[in-house]
Amino acid sequence: MNKNIINTPNIVIKGDGIVSLLFALSLQSAVDDSFKILIIKNKEFSRFNNKRNVRTISISLSTVNMLRALGFWETIVKHTQSINKIIISSINIDNINSGYLNFNSNLDGEAASYTIEEHIFREELLKNIDTKKNIYFINAEIQSIIHKKNTIQIITVQSSIFETKLLVAADGRKSKMRTLFKIKDIGWNYNQASLSAVIEHSKKHDGVAIESFYSKGPFAILPMTGNRSSIIWTMPRDEIYEYKNSNPLFLKDKIKDYFGNDRGEILHIKDIGIFELYFQISRKLVGTRFALMGDAAHTVHPLAGQGLNIGIRDAATLAEKIVDALRYGFDFGSSAIIEEYEKERRFDIVSSALAYDSINKFFTNKDKNLYQVGKMGLSIIEKIPWIKNVFIHEASGLSGVSSRLTRGENL
Repeated sequence: MNKNIINTPNIVIKGDGIVSLLFALSLQSAVDDSFKILIIKNKEFSRFNNKRNVRTISISLSTVNMLRALGFWETIVKHTQSINKIIISSINIDNINSGYLNFNSNLDGEAASYTIEEHIFREELLKNIDTKKNIYFINAEIQSIIHKKNTIQIITVQSSIFETKLLVAADGRKSKMRTLFKIKDIGWNYNQASLSAVIEHSKKHDGVAIESFYSKGPFAILPMTGNRSSIIWTMPRDEIYEYKNSNPLFLKDKIKDYFGNDRGEILHIKDIGIFELYFQISRKLVGTRFALMGDAAHTVHPLAGQGLNIGIRDAATLAEKIVDALRYGFDFGSSAIIEEYEKERRFDIVSSALAYDSINKFFTNKDKNLYQVGKMGLSIIEKIPWIKNVFIHEASGLSGVSSRLTRGENL
């Protein structure tokens, strides 16, 4: 890219994670090749970075609908595992297991959620993008921005200049773009961390997901393709690092204590990683010719596995607002357009984040009286099918206001 020459992509996206890639493909699906989409990579998740992300992620039915609308679901469905049943239990400080919930995890005969390995999802998205003529990447850091009358000018550390109608940031929880635009956030540190790993086991899992709430944090088991499951084991940060750094045989024994015997013998444990947990919501999702989405806009507790799906719903909604504006000849980067995006997404973001935060705090509370309340609540819900259906519908991402893409419709 030549320095001091002003390049003029129609839109610039900061960050090249899954949310950014799906946003770019969503736009590309509804515009012609003259509409140029520039993606400025993140160092930690760049397509130029060979370090593989080992996490397994859950994708909700709203995300599946979006992938179908983009013609991408058939490409990755072979890499996914449907979640057919969900078992939730609460385990008190004396390790007594009670208060079961059993969910048949489907809506109208289809699974409400699936799992897929994150690195496979990204790799397949990148392969798809490589076939598109109007999406391109650069490796750069944004240094400053200048607001023009009807555009925004972006200057990189490498002295490249880009002038565009809209800058969209999906550059992660520590978003530099959010800081650059002086958008404040509300949040706190959970002082928890999650250990993720892939378990190979001797018996079939039958598509069953398990979430067990312990006083120190939840232990989740997600089914994967084959005789494999992913675990997400959450506890106080110091303790989880002690386990991670312990003797491998000791770690295997501890995981086995939580994992149980339903899936047979643990054959292998691999792809162990740790990620620290935070709650964070940006006070604003938009600025002058600027929009936030994904983890740059919100970071939620992973107990429901919905953080990525919320970000993907951001991408679907913003893409819809932009495409509709283009069709009617409006300035898609104007405040009137992007504020509609913020208005439409705010409730879903805040309500979801607070719900997951409340569940985590409730079940990790060591008060025995609260535990009894939780036990009774789970028992009541287990006996009322329509309440369980509400939970499954929420997990699918289809409740409330939804975009055309998340309903499976083209832009």
